[in-house]
Amino acid sequence: MKYQLLGTVILFCLFAHSVTATNPLTSADQPLQLNRSSSESTEGTSGQSSENESEKKSSSKSPFRFLANVKDKVVNGFKKVCEVFPKVSRVQAFFKQKTMSDKNRKKLEEIAKKNKDRGWPLDGDIANVVNAHYTNTYAELKKALESDCNFFECDIRLEGPLREYVPFIDGEARAVTAHDSFQTNGMLFDDWVRIVAQSGRGIKVDLKSNAALDSVLATLKKYKIDERRLILNINVSQPGNGPKAGEDKRIASIRKAFPNCRIKLSPGGDNTKDGKYTSETADRLIEYAKAAGKPIMYALRAECVTPETVKKLEPYGKVSIWNSTSTFDPKDVAKEVERFRSWGVSGMIDLMSTHKK
Repeated sequence: MKYQLLGTVILFCLFAHSVTATNPLTSADQPLQLNRSSSESTEGTSGQSSENESEKKSSSKSPFRFLANVKDKVVNGFKKVCEVFPKVSRVQAFFKQKTMSDKNRKKLEEIAKKNKDRGWPLDGDIANVVNAHYTNTYAELKKALESDCNFFECDIRLEGPLREYVPFIDGEARAVTAHDSFQTNGMLFDDWVRIVAQSGRGIKVDLKSNAALDSVLATLKKYKIDERRLILNINVSQPGNGPKAGEDKRIASIRKAFPNCRIKLSPGGDNTKDGKYTSETADRLIEYAKAAGKPIMYALRAECVTPETVKKLEPYGKVSIWNSTSTFDPKDVAKEVERFRSWGVSGMIDLMSTHKK
């Protein structure tokens, strides 16, 4: 069963040569047309029949030729499928992420260098961060590079959500930018850092997969990212679960690689009661803050935080506020920022809104 998906794609490619779209650049739900050329008529000539019979005999005598024909059909069929269904062209990313093309990378690098004056100052106050919350895809990163945001956030997982089902792929899985586990339109973290490093912007890495940490740290070292421009976000387990903070190897690894980067602690799910963070959750975050040492910041959801939580946490690190518009959608972002600041929030406040100004 584990090869079922791969087998389905191959069979689909074998028969895809007869399918074309009215416009290969449109979306996957564009109506399709089945085009039949005159040579593919159901009523072929006697000469064509003879040629077909001869070809069949030749194929039956030469298994290698038959396999070569199958390979050509798969390759050509897959190209045709990619033209018809753009998303299918990302099938490879379910197993191994492509390196960004030189053309696309250079285009983003030019934008990064052009807007380097919008970068994050090494002595900047973290409260002044203007964060680009989504930069995982090419389009998102391009938009961020052209914006006034001084910090870029990406989500990190290991490449190939279906990689474990294909035993013949060599090499260790690499870090990729992906918010969701089956997202395939992101990019290699190596490509992402290489580009963003030339923009002078701050880098915020939200570690969605702990297994990607070593790869992330190695890449950040490779491109000589200044730790004063770096925030590494890790998830903290619920009170009573997971390791003791002092035994969490992630902290040791991060502090060894970047002693003075800002570690951002994010409370995991079910850390609330009646929709608000509990005192036990705050205690768990403080445990981690003490074990990691400053600089520390906490990632708290806007709808769950209270003045009491802020007051309890701030002596050990800076409180940061973020939101999802599905649960907290402010009509007046500036007013909400002012409210949180009045509670003593001293970290970055990253609020999104679906309401137009």
